[in-house]
Amino acid sequence: MDKETAYPDKALITTANEHHRGQLEVLVDDKEAMYVFDCGYVDYERFDRMTDDGILFCFATEEECRNT
Repeated sequence: MDKETAYPDKALITTANEHHRGQLEVLVDDKEAMYVFDCGYVDYERFDRMTDDGILFCFATEEECRNT
């Protein structure tokens, strides 16, 4: 391991039938971290709560991902 390489702080193994969105509450808990999501994680209500809690994040958007 070297100082130039980033490694995940956490990993969570679940069963194959468990949806990954439910794991956000478990994994997203550090206000000093920046979280990056793909379009599959888009949940605007949850993102609003994360913003209210001071959690920093960004997510990839596609044409189908629109904030209404």
